[in-house]
Amino acid sequence: MASSIMNNVARMPATMARSSAKAPAAKAVAAPRLSARSFLGNRATFSTKSISAKKATRFICKAVGDDAEKISDSYAIALAEVANANNALESVQKDFETLAQIITPETQTFLSNPLMADDKKKNVLVKICDDASFTPYTVNFLKLLVDKKRIGIINDMIQAFEDVYCELTDTEVCSVTSASKLSKEDQFQIAKKLQELTGAKNIKLKPNIDPEILGGFVVRYGQDGSSAADYSVAAELEGMLEGASV
Repeated sequence: MASSIMNNVARMPATMARSSAKAPAAKAVAAPRLSARSFLGNRATFSTKSISAKKATRFICKAVGDDAEKISDSYAIALAEVANANNALESVQKDFETLAQIITPETQTFLSNPLMADDKKKNVLVKICDDASFTPYTVNFLKLLVDKKRIGIINDMIQAFEDVYCELTDTEVCSVTSASKLSKEDQFQIAKKLQELTGAKNIKLKPNIDPEILGGFVVRYGQDGSSAADYSVAAELEGMLEGASV
């Protein structure tokens, strides 16, 4: 399987042009200013000046109104600003990656329950943070979400923070789907090719397993995974069958 993967990786620059149309650009609107004092301990506030208008279209709210996306974007940007200013951006990002694995549907239901006392929600979150050795920035941020009655959209916050982090660090998030688990070497080679293709400083691979592709791999990248390249055995077989029927 490794040799097949390597062969497909070598083909990527020549055939990557088979990509779907890009999603329409989101309409950017101004994000509300959010005080960072509650989770930093000072009077700093966030502004969008540190992020270019072009890049901001990826994660600034797409609609006017008090919706979950707008709220999560605003809070995530504020946290990223604070973490970056205190050289803790990477640490907070690792916290959020861990948090994404910890927040189960049951935990989400508990945190979203308006009848549950805030103290009980904070106790659960503090226990999670202590067990995972989260940074104080993450701990205080989660407490702030409880105080502001926003903890119910924690999953939106996690996704929004990843988007902001990727913009600040020039990281391209790419998914790679294979029939079985890829080796670290295979993942490294795929990431290296994607880095050359996209020009991104960093590549973050999100591996997925789908036995139905039979072999090879499928990669998706770009805004909202709008571009794709299919090097799966299933796609090759389909192409052969289509050619035989002509």
